[in-house]
Amino acid sequence: MNELLRKRARYLLADTLNEPVLFFDKKNLLADFNKEAAEKFGLCNKNINNMTREYFETSVLQLTYEEKPNPNINREVELQKDYASISYHFTVQPIQSSLKGFLGRVYSFQDISKQKMMYNALEKMSVYDQLTGFYTSRVYSSKLAELNKNPEEYIVAICNIAGLKLINAFYDMDTCNSIIQKMSEELRNVLPEDALICYAAEAYTVIVAKGITEHQMNLYLSTAARKLKKRALDSVPVFLNFGIAKRENTTVDIEEYIKYAEMDLLVKKGKEGIAQKREMTVALTEEYFRCEYESLAHVERLKAMAEGFAKYLELNKKDTEKLQLLCTYHDIGRVKTREEVWNRATVITSDEHDVVKFHSITGYKIVSRMQLPYDISDLILHHHENYDGTGYPYGVSGEEIPFLARVLAVIDSYDVMINDQLYKGAVSEELALEELRKNAGTQFDPALVNIFETFLKERK
Repeated sequence: MNELLRKRARYLLADTLNEPVLFFDKKNLLADFNKEAAEKFGLCNKNINNMTREYFETSVLQLTYEEKPNPNINREVELQKDYASISYHFTVQPIQSSLKGFLGRVYSFQDISKQKMMYNALEKMSVYDQLTGFYTSRVYSSKLAELNKNPEEYIVAICNIAGLKLINAFYDMDTCNSIIQKMSEELRNVLPEDALICYAAEAYTVIVAKGITEHQMNLYLSTAARKLKKRALDSVPVFLNFGIAKRENTTVDIEEYIKYAEMDLLVKKGKEGIAQKREMTVALTEEYFRCEYESLAHVERLKAMAEGFAKYLELNKKDTEKLQLLCTYHDIGRVKTREEVWNRATVITSDEHDVVKFHSITGYKIVSRMQLPYDISDLILHHHENYDGTGYPYGVSGEEIPFLARVLAVIDSYDVMINDQLYKGAVSEELALEELRKNAGTQFDPALVNIFETFLKERK
């Protein structure tokens, strides 16, 4: 190779380039390369005029050799370097001289590893649900259509987590997502590897499997349910419900048997759902008081006072029991508010007070999904409304406020005043009554304040 040609190649292959570039002469022998090519492909000076273009493509790049590659087409190659994979686009460009004609070919490489990773990630997102790793509904539908073409028996199952909305109301979405991920792990551990699984709308998981019996599917899902119940949450049981159907008529689409599996699920939920929700309610109640968001002593005092005041008001059994429940759960919405706001020995800021106001709405959401003897969600929603309409969350007034919520407002405020709090000390019963009188007609129902004062005097 003459010096003029070498200088021309060197000019083209300037070592300042950050991507590999190689030059093969018209005899298809390696003529020159830059330092990036030396590093990426393990080249050295002894390779000059010893390595052919064919050898480079077939042995180094592991590609099929093209004698006359199209310079307008980008080719792609993936190389392993230090246990990492590097993807390149490369072009093969012929070099022509007006005097000497064809001189050789330049191989120019561009690292596309990051773009490839992004593409693969996007492709994966379109195929797999990011939370569970199961197929998305779109891909699942496509695969189901393929299965429908096969005249084979399949076992179809559909399952979901009981009380997920209650868990979200009590905890948060991150906790729910963690439970869903644990469910997907348990299902993967027990189901056949070739099972078709999709995490569908409304938090349902749909499974289609072949080569197993209904009994085996029931055993698999029962095992997953048992393990999930133990590990999903520390103190609260989590239930995985499921229904199963067998595709016996192979001429009928699998979608029909998914409906049968869903019917089986609904029947089982009807039988077991109330007991499951009751067990979750008990556990969440214990969790609520374990977190000390509400003093159990305060609740017990309220319930004792409410029992006596209910008799004095001549409330029926149903309203008396609802008032007892209200004493227990009225502030359960505090679980979604930062603990330090409630347990602080100083006055909270105005911004924090706005956060505190939201707890009655949160309490409403939680209790409306619990399995309690009576629905007290509306009472919890309005237990901080003021008689003159200045309360929260909606500013309703007078008799628009449920009667039992107005009763609780009086006895709750009285108990708070006559007992020590973190942010203030207790006052005498007389001073507490004076405060109730002062706020009768504004914060409290004036008629109830008068009756409550009489009740306290007669109780002594």
